[in-house]
Amino acid sequence: MTGWRLVAFWGAFVGSIGGFMYAVAIYPMMNVDKYKELQKKGRAGLDIESIQPADMKVWSDPFAPYKKKKE
Repeated sequence: MTGWRLVAFWGAFVGSIGGFMYAVAIYPMMNVDKYKELQKKGRAGLDIESIQPADMKVWSDPFAPYKKKKE
């Protein structure tokens, strides 16, 4: 391949990767609220406490201030 066909091939290749990246990475980051709603609907009937493996604690914010346990 030489000339315009080579340019068209590489243009289509780079364009398809760009379109894929937009659909998979960029669009969800720009429209977070839509995906948060989908996540709420999907997890509506789940009891997170009961499905944690090996009695692990449910995820908590690691940057939250430390709270002392009441004795």
